[in-house]
Amino acid sequence: MMRLALRLLALSFAALTGTPALAQAVANDEADIAAREQEAKAKLSKLRADIDRVLSLQSALQEELKQAQSDLREADEAVQKQSAAQRHLQADAQAQQAALQNLESRRAASAAGLQAQREDLAQMLRSAFRLGQHQQLRLLLSQDRLSAASRVLEYHRYVQRDQLARVRKLMDELHALAELTEATRVQNDQVTQAMQAAEVGLQALAQQRAERESLLEELRSRQRDHEVRLKNLRHDEQALQTLLETLRDVFADIPEQLQAEQSMAARRGRLPMPAAGPVLSSFGAGLPDGRRSEGWLIGTAAGAPVKAIAHGRVAFAEWMNGYGLLLILDHGDGYLSLYAHNDALLREPGDWVEAGDPIAEAGSSGGQSRPALYFELRRNGQPVDPRQWLRR
Repeated sequence: MMRLALRLLALSFAALTGTPALAQAVANDEADIAAREQEAKAKLSKLRADIDRVLSLQSALQEELKQAQSDLREADEAVQKQSAAQRHLQADAQAQQAALQNLESRRAASAAGLQAQREDLAQMLRSAFRLGQHQQLRLLLSQDRLSAASRVLEYHRYVQRDQLARVRKLMDELHALAELTEATRVQNDQVTQAMQAAEVGLQALAQQRAERESLLEELRSRQRDHEVRLKNLRHDEQALQTLLETLRDVFADIPEQLQAEQSMAARRGRLPMPAAGPVLSSFGAGLPDGRRSEGWLIGTAAGAPVKAIAHGRVAFAEWMNGYGLLLILDHGDGYLSLYAHNDALLREPGDWVEAGDPIAEAGSSGGQSRPALYFELRRNGQPVDPRQWLRR
C-alpha cells in the first residue's frame, strides 16, 4: 500500500515539475509494478473461482441442510412410533402367553377331573354288572326289604345320571378349552409374526436414521468449510477497509490540477447516478452471509458506462477479492466513492475526473450472477447511504 501511495505521489510530482529523470524512474517503477500486478492477478484468479463456487453453493447447501434436518426429524419420529408399536406388541405377546399358560392349566385340570369321573363311572358300572338283574329282582320280590331296595335302585340311578351329566359337562368344557386354546395359539402366532415384522421395520428405520444422521453431519462439515470461506471473505472486506483508510485523502498534499466547483457536502442530494438502472439491493439490506449491505447494487447491462459522481482523482483501479474490478475515487474532505464488479476499468490511479466522466464499463466480475454495479459512498472510512446523496 505504501508503494501505491509513493507511486501516485511520484506520478503527480513528475507531471507537475516535468523532471525527465524522475519521470523515467517512475516509468520503470510502473513496469515493475505492472508485472507484479499481473502475477498477483493470476494468483487471484483461482481465488475468484473459489469464491464464485462458494457463493453459488452456499444457498443450495442451506436448502440441503434444511431438507436433511427435516428428513432426520421424520426418521426420528418414525423410529419412535415403531418402537412404541413394538412395545405394545411385546405386551400383547406376554399377555397372550400368560393366557395360553392359564388355558393349558385349566385344560390339564379338566382332563384330570374327566379321568376321575370316568373311573368312578366305570367302577359304578362294574358294580351294577356284578349285582346283575337277578339280584335286583330278588330285592324287588323281598317284601320286607322292598322299600330299601327301591331307595337303593333310585340312588344308583341318580348317581349314574349325575356321573353322566358331570362327564358330559367336563367333555363340553374340554372341547371349549381346546377351541379356545387353538384360537389363542393362532393369535399368539400372529402376534409373534407381527413382532418379527416390526423388528425388521425398526431395524430398517434405524438404518435410515443412521444414514440421514451421516448425511446431516456431512452437510454440517461442508457448512463449516463454507463458514471458513465466508470468514476469509470477511477478512477481504476488512482488507478493503484498511485500503480505504490508507487511501483516504492520499492526494491531499498534492496540488489539484482543477478545483472542484463545489465541495461534496454542498452537492448532497444532487449528485448524478453512477449508472443507469434499478437499485436491486439498497443500503442496509441483508446479505446471504448475514451481513448488511453498505451500498447499492444497481442493475445495468454488461458494458454499460459507469460514470463518476463528482470531481475527484482515481485512488485505486484493479481487481480485488470479493469486489472484482474495483475503482475508487478520492473526492477530498474524506469522501471516497467505490465502483465494483466492472468488466473494464477506463481510468488509472492518479487520473483526474469530473462528474459524469466514464470511468468503467459495468459487468459481473467478482462472482456476480448478473451484470450489476456495486456502488458505495464513504466519509472518513464509514459507509453512508447513497440515497441521501444521489439524484435519481
